[in-house]
Amino acid sequence: GGSGRPYARGRMYNNAARGRGRSNLFGDSSSVETTMKQDPESLERENDNDIDHMGDRVAMLRKITSGIHDEAESHHRLLDDIGGAVGRGGGDLQK
Repeated sequence: GGSGRPYARGRMYNNAARGRGRSNLFGDSSSVETTMKQDPESLERENDNDIDHMGDRVAMLRKITSGIHDEAESHHRLLDDIGGAVGRGGGDLQK
């Protein structure tokens, strides 16, 4: 009964809001036409620049993850050393 109508209104509002979001995300028709009118060499240079930028970001992320890995390995060795020292100390107490 009555609970169906507000849901339907909400869906209509959400679809309208989604439509506005899509036009902002993908640009309006004039920006698409402008992009299509650019010369192919210009588009190729833009793509090359974007690929270079993406490569730089990948290299940066690779460095960061390598640093995290090295830090985790260092902590692992430290914990192993502490565990060994505690184990040896516990053995001394039992004697």
